[in-house]
Amino acid sequence: MEEARLVKNAAAFKLLVLSKNLSKKIQAGDFRLSASMAASEIAEALTHGSVDVWITFPEGWRREEYAARLEANFPGFDKNQFLSLTEKAEGSLFPDTYLIPHEATTEEIVNILLNNFDKKAKDEAEKAAKSSGLTVKQVLTMASIVEREARGKDRPIVAGIYSRDSKITGRFRLMQRFSMLLEV
Repeated sequence: MEEARLVKNAAAFKLLVLSKNLSKKIQAGDFRLSASMAASEIAEALTHGSVDVWITFPEGWRREEYAARLEANFPGFDKNQFLSLTEKAEGSLFPDTYLIPHEATTEEIVNILLNNFDKKAKDEAEKAAKSSGLTVKQVLTMASIVEREARGKDRPIVAGIYSRDSKITGRFRLMQRFSMLLEV
């Protein structure tokens, strides 16, 4: 792996694997590894075997779109269970590229997605909620609405309009209903 420039120092990588108790969990197979990955990410990836699936969810996707992509990539995936488990998680399904074990259950996949949100965006959502006077759920709902309605440079403008409108008129609930119509 040092020759492939995936790790800078093979001995340090071996110590990392040993310190994380991963040496007995590493599996043989083909892996998608990148020099841009941290050594700990590479070590963790080697424990999942070659049957893991890389899957990408773009920004702005609704949970129904996540479900359709997952259903196409995982034979045992239960779309209805996914939609039930994520019913109150709209906005918490973080757009990213995931490495998911091929044999993962629907519930395990949901946990992977939600844990990634917690790791990458929860703190920022909580800060935004605190500074705006909204709840985290309201911030996520507004972000989802803005993502669906605006792209690129227009996002801050649309977000500002919705934010001012909800503070002035108290119509946040109306915005939430409008966003539900967009999902149909």
